[in-house]
Amino acid sequence: MTLELDRITLPQASPDGLSPPDVSPAGRDALARLMLDAYRGTPDDAGETLDDAKAEIDRLFAGNYGTFDVAASNVRPAADRIVAATLLTRDKLGPRGGTPTNDPFLAFSMTAADHKRRGLARQGLCVALHSLRARGEQRVHLVVSQNNPAAINLYASLGFAVRG
Repeated sequence: MTLELDRITLPQASPDGLSPPDVSPAGRDALARLMLDAYRGTPDDAGETLDDAKAEIDRLFAGNYGTFDVAASNVRPAADRIVAATLLTRDKLGPRGGTPTNDPFLAFSMTAADHKRRGLARQGLCVALHSLRARGEQRVHLVVSQNNPAAINLYASLGFAVRG
């Protein structure tokens, strides 16, 4: 399901505790471990391995989902790992694989299983959306599984709506 936010009008969110993602091999590995943990047991879990998650992050960094937008993306590091990440690109494929829009695209929003329901995804999303708005962006879209009500509810609470 494709969701779109046509007008970024959210209250300011504190960037406290957030930092830009590390695009080095060590950063890739940390994001892959977070991805595997965050999606395990959810509707988006297809039994991937750590190597699969590393390959997915490599595709993100390589631009398979559009140019990775490091400036709008953020992560929440903890003592020994990353516990949340909001990762955006400049759309390459367009909604549903259609005509590219060059709009911001939320490629991944991930929270470690033991850190869910603490507002970390909301904070990361709000900070990312404010970063986009500060650059003059008004639209952003994402794709979410229809059988993931927790994610759909979070996005809807931020103003995202089904496109089309």
